[in-house]
Amino acid sequence: STGGIDHWDEDKTYKKEIEDLLDYFAHMVQKPFEKPKVAVVFRSKAEGVGKNIFLERVYKNMLGKQYGMSTANQDDILRQFNTSDQKFMIIMDEAQGKDSFLNSEKIKARITNDDIYKEEKGFKGFMLKDFARLFFLSNNETPIKIGLTDRRFVVFECCCEHANDMKYFEPLVEALENKNIMKTFFEFLKKRDISKWNSIADRPITEAYKDMQSVNVPMLAKFLCWFVDNQKLGYKINNEDYTKCAINSTKFYEACIDWKTASGWNTPFTATAFGRQVKQYEGVEKFRNTLGVTYSVDLNKLRNYLKKKGYYEDLPQYPKDYQKEVKFL
Repeated sequence: STGGIDHWDEDKTYKKEIEDLLDYFAHMVQKPFEKPKVAVVFRSKAEGVGKNIFLERVYKNMLGKQYGMSTANQDDILRQFNTSDQKFMIIMDEAQGKDSFLNSEKIKARITNDDIYKEEKGFKGFMLKDFARLFFLSNNETPIKIGLTDRRFVVFECCCEHANDMKYFEPLVEALENKNIMKTFFEFLKKRDISKWNSIADRPITEAYKDMQSVNVPMLAKFLCWFVDNQKLGYKINNEDYTKCAINSTKFYEACIDWKTASGWNTPFTATAFGRQVKQYEGVEKFRNTLGVTYSVDLNKLRNYLKKKGYYEDLPQYPKDYQKEVKFL
């Protein structure tokens, strides 16, 4: 499903993803009484890649049909009266970003909480142990909300090479329907060593995960990430040495607006809002001099702050022709 299975020995990244998935399913078999507190997301750019073929047959042919459910309606597991508490695997098919973002807090609680509130019509509600694992399947770029400090999701990008290829999927389905094969797979998972596996700490942070997470990075933070790595504003920086720059407040704001427009952001952003928000970033200070209101930017300090907040990702080394310079614009 992750698209790298054809390169098992060649690509360590894909191998780590596959190993983590196997650990996840092994944990489900070996410790059904313990929630992993991590939900799995399968994302694809095309339809018909078989995202649900394997998952549905795991609970139907290996765990037991009564222990799983597949639905495209999130209300089926989140509304007041539902039967999802009786399930061990919950597959959210065709996950939509709109629904997932609105239900974000409820989804996070369902992933991590050991107990859920059970309510039936005509009866008093009560707390009930919950062992459900959640799986989200989608063709959307951002099917779920992943915060910048997230610990609840692992995301895999599915291979589209065999999308709608019946010659590929028919033998796969046949194998997944074979009781002996599923029994063998169950025994494999049962014997797999997961003694050192940590569902949260060992999650592979994939490019698909980072892509979804970036949606939650504030526009100003993205501009500042670009700012510290840009050489077109009249200053030169060095990646290793302490460097500062200073920029007129109007030019700083105009640069932000130009970047915002070029990046496709349509949300209005006033100069007042810019001034109020930018001073919250470490490394940015406002003062007055003969040029008027000016911002002093400690590029290294700002970059480190952006990294600490999870906004910034290291870019390639700067070109060799970059020079150290402190310059007022």
